[in-house]
Amino acid sequence: MSGLDARPLHRVKGRPALVRSLRSLLIRVHRFGKGRARTHEDVLWTARTVDVLSAALDVADPRPRP
Repeated sequence: MSGLDARPLHRVKGRPALVRSLRSLLIRVHRFGKGRARTHEDVLWTARTVDVLSAALDVADPRPRP
């Protein structure tokens, strides 16, 4: 068990909080792409990041969204 810490954990986020954080990050990245991405690299980064975060959100919260 090398590398594992045996201390008790405090303030561990629950699944709903993690899903909210993921959704919030997705929204912030999307806003960055709409408002601040100026270079081609920024636009590509935004597109790739939104795709990955969207896929992660589908895994983390599989309920249908409107």
